[in-house]
Amino acid sequence: MAIETMTSTPDQRGLKLARAILVVIVTGVVLWFAVRFLSEPTAFAGLPPTVSKLIQALIAIVVGVAGIWALFYAGNSIVEALPGRATQILRPYLFVLPAVAVVGLYLIYPTIGTVVQS
Repeated sequence: MAIETMTSTPDQRGLKLARAILVVIVTGVVLWFAVRFLSEPTAFAGLPPTVSKLIQALIAIVVGVAGIWALFYAGNSIVEALPGRATQILRPYLFVLPAVAVVGLYLIYPTIGTVVQS
């Protein structure tokens, strides 16, 4: 069963690509400010330590999940703006490569570090 893609005009693809690039830029700026805000030691100075950490964790989860969703949306839009068969070829890699990178970062990297240290 072949995957059918909607045909779009070059103007529509260009608009979709521009919107996706704008989403990437805005997401990057929001994530940058969120990380700077959350790393500020006096951001929640007036609150008890437990409440402060709970609020920081909730903000990090909400901003992180929304940021990753926006980046996947933008990446999918960029891939869909490509002509013809390139969309079908690149779409799986858009979702698989980040998963492989996370596995490498959290499983393989510590294993190599342990072997080097021992």
